[in-house]
Amino acid sequence: MEKVPAPKGKDVPINDVKIPLNKPPWLERWERRKDLKGITGNDRRLTYRQKKRAVLSEKPWLENDIMLEYRRSLRDDEVQHIKGVVEKFLEREQRRKEEAEKEMAEES
Repeated sequence: MEKVPAPKGKDVPINDVKIPLNKPPWLERWERRKDLKGITGNDRRLTYRQKKRAVLSEKPWLENDIMLEYRRSLRDDEVQHIKGVVEKFLEREQRRKEEAEKEMAEES
């Protein structure tokens, strides 16, 4: 198939053909994907329970979760380094708290 360049200044044509899915079982959970625009007839083959599970499994808040992406991208050595820094900080804070409690006990 040869490339057909789009004329300058005109919009690129978008293929609006929708393909019907075959009957389940599928290898993927296509009923849970709401961003698919090239398939049709997905909801007609599902039972009420499957539709309800699909709605419950949606997690739109994870779509732009930057911290989740950061946590997934950390290497093990980076995690160990961060844990070490946090542990040192917590130990230091615990010592400060104990010293403050001793001073309060000595004053009273």
